[in-house]
Amino acid sequence: KGKSIGYGKTARLKNVVFNWAALSNDKQPSNAVSLGFGSMYNHDNPANIRYQAVPENQALHYIAARTIHKDEELTINYNSGGGDPISDEDNWFKNHNIELLN
Repeated sequence: KGKSIGYGKTARLKNVVFNWAALSNDKQPSNAVSLGFGSMYNHDNPANIRYQAVPENQALHYIAARTIHKDEELTINYNSGGGDPISDEDNWFKNHNIELLN
């Protein structure tokens, strides 16, 4: 939290989109970009919100995973491709060649 990120030379758009096929149980490989605030949530593990696909509306829903206090930053877990707020791994940035800047 509170850190900036710098994308390495190998960063690609595919690194910052959602795996729609996995989220929606679609057999066709596909990705989704979340418009609005959905594309601006920072990472935390555990996160305070989770997300889930709503295929019939071609939408992502963001749901509080716990009580969120006034003025608290909303976060999702980048490591959890399925939208879960907690992940055993916390290496998304390293795996995508993204450096945390102080």
